Amino acid sequence: MNVKLSALLLTTLSFCAAAAPQTQSGKSSTSPAILIYKPDPAYTPKARRAKLQGTVTLWIKVDAQGNVTEARETSTRLGKGLDEKAIESAKTWKFKPATRRGVPVPTHLFVQVTFRLLQ
Repeated sequence: MNVKLSALLLTTLSFCAAAAPQTQSGKSSTSPAILIYKPDPAYTPKARRAKLQGTVTLWIKVDAQGNVTEARETSTRLGKGLDEKAIESAKTWKFKPATRRGVPVPTHLFVQVTFRLLQ
């Protein structure tokens, strides 16, 4: 029996920011970075053969232009190259930058990349 497997990759953004300061009108003067371009990481052949699934949590730095300038794994390693693929992919993502009082600012956040095989 030949079973064709495909991958489902999910990304969850978890922003690490203190409570946004309020302006006199009661509106927040800070806005978070918004993900606008996210190519999914590829499954490695080793991970696919092993039918490895799981979630990689990354801490990423986003500059004032919306580029990811640093990515580090903060979760237990999945192995079989998936951790490296998650980091490589995250470094290509693009964000609408976070802003403070309307001015783009660098920020950092945690993201989760979930690797799942679908049958």
